[in-house]
Amino acid sequence: MYRYYQCCHDQAETKFKKCDDERQAAANEREKLKVDIKVMENHVSELKTKLDNQEAMMKKIVDLEQQLNAEKEAKVELEGKLKRAEEEKPGIRRRTVNRFPRFDHYRNMLVDRYTGGWVSAHRCMCKAEKWNADKWQAAETAYADDMHLSPTSYEGDYFDDPPPLVILKNTDPRDMPEEVFDDALIANATGEERIVGDTEAALEKEAKQGKD
Repeated sequence: MYRYYQCCHDQAETKFKKCDDERQAAANEREKLKVDIKVMENHVSELKTKLDNQEAMMKKIVDLEQQLNAEKEAKVELEGKLKRAEEEKPGIRRRTVNRFPRFDHYRNMLVDRYTGGWVSAHRCMCKAEKWNADKWQAAETAYADDMHLSPTSYEGDYFDDPPPLVILKNTDPRDMPEEVFDDALIANATGEERIVGDTEAALEKEAKQGKD
């Protein structure tokens, strides 16, 4: 009888040990699974971060593509404006040159030239012929009576190409018919920059001579 109980005890102890080993193995597996789950959670978090970064990058790429397209359109528009400006440049130069004689600046230049000639004539005649104010007044009166509009019999001896009547009348250039200059004249040599530069240089030279 004792042997029977001893045998049953040994069998129970063996089964208990086996169950305990299985429980411990299950506990170890559970801990391993916890570690694996943590690793997977970290991996999933990394993947989510990468996905978020990828989505942000894709959005940035879309924005850059839109910006690039907008810049391309702006470039095409700007090139079109530049092309039209280049095409219109000869017309702008032509209109500017043709209208310049009607500007106040040009009119003032003519008035200065005319006044300079009249002052020169006054000084020469008064000094050479010993004219007094009364005699010079006679010249002023003759001019007021339009005597300068008809030629003298000997002026050809001094003037090869007298100015036309419209110039002698001292007409305001703004009231004169608009003159159209040839394109070749407008685009001559290095262009309008040289014309403007020569004009400015001449004016500066005259101003300096006047001071001297």
